[in-house]
Amino acid sequence: MKYIKGQNRTQTYLFPVSLDDAVDAENEVRLIDLFVDSLDLGEFGFKVEYIENGRPAYHPADLLKLYIYGYLNRVRSSRQLEKECKRNIETMWLLKNLHPDKECYKQIEQQILESGQPQISTSDPDSRQMITRNNITEVAYNVQTTVDAKHNIPIDYDVTNTNDAKAMGNMLQRAENILESNDFIALYDKGYHTGSEFKKAADLGINVMVAIPAVAANAPNPQYNVEKFVFNKTNDCYTCPQGAILNSNGRWHKAETYLFKRYTTTACKTCPVKPECSKAICGKAIQRSEYQELVDMNKERISQNKELYRKRQQIVEHPYGTIKRQWGFSYILTKKGIPRASADVGMIMSAYNIRRIINIIGIKELIKYLKSALFLIFRKTTLSNPFLSKISPSIL
Repeated sequence: MKYIKGQNRTQTYLFPVSLDDAVDAENEVRLIDLFVDSLDLGEFGFKVEYIENGRPAYHPADLLKLYIYGYLNRVRSSRQLEKECKRNIETMWLLKNLHPDKECYKQIEQQILESGQPQISTSDPDSRQMITRNNITEVAYNVQTTVDAKHNIPIDYDVTNTNDAKAMGNMLQRAENILESNDFIALYDKGYHTGSEFKKAADLGINVMVAIPAVAANAPNPQYNVEKFVFNKTNDCYTCPQGAILNSNGRWHKAETYLFKRYTTTACKTCPVKPECSKAICGKAIQRSEYQELVDMNKERISQNKELYRKRQQIVEHPYGTIKRQWGFSYILTKKGIPRASADVGMIMSAYNIRRIINIIGIKELIKYLKSALFLIFRKTTLSNPFLSKISPSIL
């Protein structure tokens, strides 16, 4: 029986296959190459100035291409990426046969050998213990994300070491800057339900819909919960379900993070339903936050747009479903501070967006767009430089 045989490894051939011929015209590495070349890395904070001192450095564009390739193909470990550069034809093409190592691990290994210690801690000094879900606490980071509703594409992210309570205003400001508009509706879960953040949203002129958390303190009979009391803004008073008026002395009291007024009535002393309304000896007392009007406006928006709000989870959870469940990126790989953790999340989001856009419009259209963007960048540069105006961009 005859079998198909491979080539002789030691044989030299007259017409060897070039790296470029070995990579298909629609291979994703060509897209990665165009995408990174279209970026002004200096504007994004990359160190692009090379100092003639010590061992030559790898260009940040080459390293960025390698990391994007790795995240798109679920390879996040720098050691694994180093191996791919030596055995993977796609990474060989992408990096033009460069073989970057991540030298810091060798230094740590040497440090372990010299110290005689079995291990060196590389835990992250910036991470914090926080509630992640169902009152479970973990030492972790918190990733805030802004996701567009049409295509489920993240347009912004921010890595923090605080919980969600004070995050809404900052992300709204960033979204307004990115979109150059405040004409959008932002949907949030109940973890973002904070009065001061509603104020920030109102100041920005952005409508938000935040899930309403459960009432912290209920009356013995739910029919006498605070939401059953009607507020009169003109007279600055509440009317209880029994018709009694609760007034304030006009004084503002200070809580930990906000100011409030206190409303009471002497009618509680003789009210026949007092045991159903309040367990306090002096009767019902309502604390009205300085942000209560904004909280009530959010409640009204939720009640009038229930179908719109139901879309929140399918919008924001779509990227995380892919990233965490399908790709297995359920933790941050890089440590030693928020900037490095943020870089890891940025690579994840970039890989997700590239994959998502490919799925929406196809790799041909995306390559076509990036080539057009490169041409515009080249044209802008050549118009300001007479010498470069004589050169044609061969890549196009």
